[in-house]
Amino acid sequence: MEELLLTQILTMLPNSYSDAIAGCATQVALPYHVKRARDYIHAHAHTVVGVADIAAAARCGYRTVQNAFKDAYGMSPMAYLRLVRLKRVHGALLAGGEDGATIAQIARAWGFGHMGRFAEMYRREFGELPSETVRNRT
Repeated sequence: MEELLLTQILTMLPNSYSDAIAGCATQVALPYHVKRARDYIHAHAHTVVGVADIAAAARCGYRTVQNAFKDAYGMSPMAYLRLVRLKRVHGALLAGGEDGATIAQIARAWGFGHMGRFAEMYRREFGELPSETVRNRT
């Protein structure tokens, strides 16, 4: 009974074990090189980031980072970067903003150059086109 109560509390309140409890992470403690690469990706998602940049930030070879990312997140570091960027665009589209930026301007600011591919990746990730997100936010 006590364990059930603790589990319920841990699942209801955000905490450092939320992902592990929800089954979203394959491991609780990530290797340092994965943490460094992940932190670099989040901090530099708005800039041009290449494979060599991620490996240098992780302080190891790219293949090592790539394999560790696959184990931890089920995707490559570049796929993770793309996902981070998509989520940032999604957040910007939901927020609206008063600067009048178009979907294309926001997408380009986050490193997406081909609008057709961007729209397809966005739809795959969020289940709707970017224009539908903008239309449905009000």
